[in-house]
Amino acid sequence: MFKSFYDPEVEKRGIVKGIQQGQDKAKIEIVRNMISKRFNKVAIVELTGLSEEQVEKPFK
Repeated sequence: MFKSFYDPEVEKRGIVKGIQQGQDKAKIEIVRNMISKRFNKVAIVELTGLSEEQVEKPFK
């Protein structure tokens, strides 16, 4: 008999993780655009909801 290794819970967690990664990438792109428009770091943190550490990365 064939036993399936498919687990819908694992698939669901993978989808959720992928969505989160996509949202994080979008926020980083927004940060880069804000930097190019000369927004300061404090404003970027307040407007994006990202941490200071996350906002620092594109500045480097």
